[in-house]
Amino acid sequence: MSHINCNKVQDPYSIRCRSTCSWSQQNTFQSSVEIVNEEINSVSDNPLIFNNGEIKNSGHFHAENISQAMDILSIAVSEIGAISEKRINYFMNGVEDKIPQFCALNPGLESGFMLAHVTTAALASENKTLSHPASVDSISTSAGMEDFVSMAPWSAKKMFKNN
Repeated sequence: MSHINCNKVQDPYSIRCRSTCSWSQQNTFQSSVEIVNEEINSVSDNPLIFNNGEIKNSGHFHAENISQAMDILSIAVSEIGAISEKRINYFMNGVEDKIPQFCALNPGLESGFMLAHVTTAALASENKTLSHPASVDSISTSAGMEDFVSMAPWSAKKMFKNN
């Protein structure tokens, strides 16, 4: 936004840094897609049995890569919501004499988009709680034989709830 005829030096980060943050989130999405594609197209049998009779034990079924990809993607989705809420908040305060407070024709008498902002803030808060990484919350199962589990199903489920 131009500040030639106003007393502001610059806009808040949520306005100025939008393209940088969007690039970061797009990069995270693309990286997550690559990780998931690599994992779903790889061998995950355990043990691996080769034509020559050789048998190799493998832990490639472990979904740590997918779990971490979903966690970081969930964080990126949460950040999209957070920066969007900040931009909406910016306009709720009114912008000079161009945009009235709450984007209402009669601020104080009318609430304008205030409830839309309240809803956005609630959703941004919910997304922040859903972005806590599941991959760091390994719980031992199967009498300790599965002592470091990926929690990938929960990580992916959270990420889709966060969307």
